[in-house]
Amino acid sequence: VKCCPLDTKERRIQRTVTTTQQDKMGVEGCFKCMKYTLVAFNVLVLIIGGAVLGLGIYIQVTDFGVDKISSILGSDMYQIGVYLLIATGATTVVISFLGCCGAAMENRCMLGFYFAV
Repeated sequence: VKCCPLDTKERRIQRTVTTTQQDKMGVEGCFKCMKYTLVAFNVLVLIIGGAVLGLGIYIQVTDFGVDKISSILGSDMYQIGVYLLIATGATTVVISFLGCCGAAMENRCMLGFYFAV
């Protein structure tokens, strides 16, 4: 029994559509993997930045060996170091938060700022 030409043409179209859907699924899977990897990395950096920020605030508020360190470095250097820790931690927290939220919500503005910085 011979197949009509229309039948084979429909099969070719169906195969093409199926292949295109498979390619699209592969690309979507790759983007999801990149998205979750970026979110996980930014959560890790957010935690580290929070720890640095907390350490800086803790040193500023308490007497964390101020006498010993100030005598070695000088009081100005000690205060500059503490403020530098606080500024670095705060900046890291803000930038990683923008990257994490931008990746999770797929917000181009947040991601653009994140990659520009």
